[in-house]
Amino acid sequence: MTEHGPITIRFNKRTSLAYAFLFALIVVIGVSRAHSVSQALIILGVLGAPLILYLIHAFRRRPMLILDDATFTDGKSGDVVLWENVFEVHLRQRQGVFGVYHHLVFTIRREAPSTEVDSDKLITSRVPPQTLRVPIDQLSMGWSDIVGLVQERLGKPIAVKHEAGLFGKTRISS
Repeated sequence: MTEHGPITIRFNKRTSLAYAFLFALIVVIGVSRAHSVSQALIILGVLGAPLILYLIHAFRRRPMLILDDATFTDGKSGDVVLWENVFEVHLRQRQGVFGVYHHLVFTIRREAPSTEVDSDKLITSRVPPQTLRVPIDQLSMGWSDIVGLVQERLGKPIAVKHEAGLFGKTRISS
């Protein structure tokens, strides 16, 4: 495996600001046409929340994903995971109402803090695998480029699981 420097991936600032502007415009129009204070507060509460969320994403300084040779870091949870602890990874593509959404789903084996010896003298670990789901849409790098970087660091192809609709069946392809 060749040596790579760490790659920092942030939210796409331009997209986040565009969505924030859209929600701000809708909030201003809705509040200006509200007939009562309660209607204006409902509009502010319902449409102001996504506006604030997109503004936070646009001006967030912490990266969403950091990939280097030995580890990857999920910026949302702060989890740092060694590539050697990644048991399985797949790309989850979900067909939604407004398009296709992409998540990298990592199955991680964590080392147990201590091991126990059972009556048969076998060493057992009681730490179940952990699943970490990382959304890779609306980031500064395209989702297919991120998948390519992860495949390169893992040294194996990533399976794609397609889901359709709200309650669609999962279809797996490589």
